[in-house]
Amino acid sequence: MASIQGKVAIVTGSARGIGAGIAARFGKEGVKVICLDRNPAAETVNHIKSNGGDAMAIQCDISKQASIEAAVRQVLDTYGTIDILVNSAGLSKMASITDATEADWDYVNNVTLKGTWLMIKGVAPTMKANKSGKIIHLGSMMLLPGESGELPKAYENNPIVSFLEDRGAVEVARKNAESDEKVTPSEVPTEKPS
Repeated sequence: MASIQGKVAIVTGSARGIGAGIAARFGKEGVKVICLDRNPAAETVNHIKSNGGDAMAIQCDISKQASIEAAVRQVLDTYGTIDILVNSAGLSKMASITDATEADWDYVNNVTLKGTWLMIKGVAPTMKANKSGKIIHLGSMMLLPGESGELPKAYENNPIVSFLEDRGAVEVARKNAESDEKVTPSEVPTEKPS
């Protein structure tokens, strides 16, 4: 396996949960970690730094293109490149398909679907110019048969798997960046975002 030491990685949703765990592991491996979250990620950054790693937090609303553009500029101004993007941010609402409201649907999809697309769009120019890069998407167990109860999350993850990952990866890969990866972790007890 190739070393990732010294690489620059953006991890969305890294203020807590799986994203914070990924950021911490990257820090341990010598990756320069950008903890991107709409909530303050100081705790994750402090953990990485206290263990000898290099990290910075950027508060960013990934459902807003301008917020992502500002964050990407800050990363490039600080580190000069972006090698890895981990799309870990995601939201859910417990509701059946018939009980979910339009507001529930928009709440989940603005971050998990639109935010994933905007993050790919935000880092792709740098990865294309570098002719390298890695994009990793975290999906949901909700995509697997037999899972139920969070239907808006299940439906918003399906387009990520079929469209954003495949089309986003193909477009970046054509410029010699590495293909992306899809990861579907099992259930992890995590404090729900506010």
